[in-house]
Amino acid sequence: MITTLLGVQAIIGYYHHQRCIIDRPTSRPWFAHLHLWLGRFLILAGVANSGTGLSLATVPRTGMIAWYAACGILATLYAVGLVAARKRAKPSRE
Repeated sequence: MITTLLGVQAIIGYYHHQRCIIDRPTSRPWFAHLHLWLGRFLILAGVANSGTGLSLATVPRTGMIAWYAACGILATLYAVGLVAARKRAKPSRE
């Protein structure tokens, strides 16, 4: 399922890129939102899938803890980057 959706994500991304070059839209079309949200979903699904795979492979508990700690650090960095990007994108009211 995740692999199939990755293929769909790539197709939507290519289409989005081509349409943005041709149209130069002033706002995001529906397929751009689909591409963004599908990507976010796939990142979370991939993390969950990896954790499940580690438990099924009988990885030691320390390996599982290290994996989820690394995922937590990456999620925190992603959230901080998202907040910073939104602050930078807002026009100042001076």
